[in-house]
Amino acid sequence: MADKLSNTLLKLQSSGNEKNRYDLDRIKRSFYFDDTPWWGDRQPLKNIDGLIRAVFDAKVLEITYKKYEGAAAARRLHPYGIVVKRMDWYLIAYCEKSKDVRTFKCERILSYAALEQTFSMPQGFSMEAYWNHSTGSFKGFCSETEVY
Repeated sequence: MADKLSNTLLKLQSSGNEKNRYDLDRIKRSFYFDDTPWWGDRQPLKNIDGLIRAVFDAKVLEITYKKYEGAAAARRLHPYGIVVKRMDWYLIAYCEKSKDVRTFKCERILSYAALEQTFSMPQGFSMEAYWNHSTGSFKGFCSETEVY
């Protein structure tokens, strides 16, 4: 949002008259965007490059995942794609243990190994449809999909 506002103000500033430029300078000084979390520090996404590579190469992943309550669990995944929502990154993957597609918060993936084994995404699978259904479930609109 900060980038969008800055870009808009720059465009207005470059196309306006002197008084408008002064007003826009004053407006820019009236806003400050702080994207740091209230509690704790933003966790670096140290594994993101490898996760993205596994999505592109359709490589099966073995991960160690820190669940919300703090317990670590091993999972074997078929990574279908990545969703970025605001500042959070999520891996959408078929989980062999649960035998279903699940959502994994990338910052909670403690370690991963990309295997030589590849997979094929199911015909007709839609990241957008899955995400919309999943977030609806997470918000309590439906109860069919578990979001980790």
